[in-house]
Amino acid sequence: MGLFDMFKGTPPTLTPKLALAVGLLHMIHADGEVEAEELGQVLQALGNDKALFEDAGKLMPFYLSQ
Repeated sequence: MGLFDMFKGTPPTLTPKLALAVGLLHMIHADGEVEAEELGQVLQALGNDKALFEDAGKLMPFYLSQ
């Protein structure tokens, strides 16, 4: 997978909920370390919507691979 392969195809539909989820994932990664407790708190803030959590993670492949 190349660096710009993620930009191929149609862009994702960004809903307010998805924007919140992506923003929260970015914030917990700001210090360079993601703790399991932080992920649990994000999931709780999203109303335990695991599908939304996973969709947000798909928009952040770089962060999830580290």
